[in-house]
Amino acid sequence: MTLLERVTVGQQGRIVIPASIRKQLSLEAGSTLNFVIKDGAVTLSTPMSALRELQAMFADAPRTPGVLASEELIAERRAEFLRELE
Repeated sequence: MTLLERVTVGQQGRIVIPASIRKQLSLEAGSTLNFVIKDGAVTLSTPMSALRELQAMFADAPRTPGVLASEELIAERRAEFLRELE
């Protein structure tokens, strides 16, 4: 679903997120949002939606069953370090 709302920048650079958007994203006072600026466009997202996007990006990454990706990365870095010492 695409929702377009126009807002005005107020004093001190503040904007008000329209109620329709707050409702759709379940935003409440104190909610956290991520601002991303790319090619002159600003994207706002919830931390959960950003996490889902990252998970989707890495969903097809090759994995070794039973081994954490972090363990593989640490092992690769250690091997690289030892090669640099030679």
